[in-house]
Amino acid sequence: MVQFVDKNIGGLSWTANDHKKIYRYFNNCGIEDVEKIASDLNDLRDDRNDSDYKLHLDRFKDQTLVTFTFIKARRAFNSFEELLQNSKKRNQIVKAIREYKKITNS
Repeated sequence: MVQFVDKNIGGLSWTANDHKKIYRYFNNCGIEDVEKIASDLNDLRDDRNDSDYKLHLDRFKDQTLVTFTFIKARRAFNSFEELLQNSKKRNQIVKAIREYKKITNS
């Protein structure tokens, strides 16, 4: 996803801040499928941060939750890849993100 945005939109710094930028682009592009992927990836990012820094949380000791989290990540990436396979959808995504970027000056 980072490579897609960098190649088609540009403006990435290749730092941790890019996650927020890509989330904003995807979440505000007006394409429901992409906005759902953005939401899922943001949730996954929150879970990863919690698992790294909130070691007192027991939920990450549950193998079922860990498996579910992995499946959620795989589905998000697969869904995005499927969208990109359709050139019309891919072009819509690029156009929508460029418009959002222009409007927000970001």
